[in-house]
Amino acid sequence: MFNCADANKTSKEALEAAVKGHSASTKGLQAIATEATEYSKTSFEESIALVQKLSGVRSAEAAFELQTNYVKASFEGFFAEATTIGEMYADLAKYADGPYEAPMPRRPLLSRPRLRPDR
Repeated sequence: MFNCADANKTSKEALEAAVKGHSASTKGLQAIATEATEYSKTSFEESIALVQKLSGVRSAEAAFELQTNYVKASFEGFFAEATTIGEMYADLAKYADGPYEAPMPRRPLLSRPRLRPDR
């Protein structure tokens, strides 16, 4: 039998869970955006420092060595940052849908009524 009080309570819990999930998503996305911004700023500053160093270099060997070191450090920094941001996205996915699980009871598929008759 349909109970209005239970339906009202369930819908209230679902709304609260949606708000909580949205809040967690927003905080996680802000943290990811902050991390990406910091990485971009650092990367830009390192590239400017490289250009300044290259402008003072007298030999091709020294320029090649500077560029090689920069590319190696940049490559390692990028993959470290990509790993960090990937972990942040994984945490976001893990915690953002958590509040939705509580108010939604698991019911077996067999208990649902069929919308159309079998053919």
